[in-house]
Amino acid sequence: MEIHTDYYSLIPYPNLLYIDSFLAWDERVVMDYAENTKKIILTHYTQKPWAILHNSTHWELPTPGGMDLLTTLANSKISGKITHHAYVAGPSEIKKWLWEKVFKNVQTYTAETFATQGDAEAWLASFGYHRTIPLSEK
Repeated sequence: MEIHTDYYSLIPYPNLLYIDSFLAWDERVVMDYAENTKKIILTHYTQKPWAILHNSTHWELPTPGGMDLLTTLANSKISGKITHHAYVAGPSEIKKWLWEKVFKNVQTYTAETFATQGDAEAWLASFGYHRTIPLSEK
């Protein structure tokens, strides 16, 4: 079950959820994203450890209300057995700072921010998480 919208793509792999985000997000987009992410988690990741690889290099940032909702989502119990979250901010120090604020109080998994997707993928690979064949193609 891949989900593609104008604002994000969610692509599940056997032990990794790949997220690619675009444009600016308001509260409506964040709520839609949360609902679709929840569907994927409940379908694929409730019984096993998993990770997120989130590429935001094409994302234009959220509204303040959207940011509050993202922080709540990052700390929610719906995450199942997530162990790691690799966030790709690209060269943007603002995105890096915002996501460090989001992850500041996360206690149930390890979250790191990276400048490149290659660095994020290498970090996740060191824990056994890889993008292989998407679940939709199996």
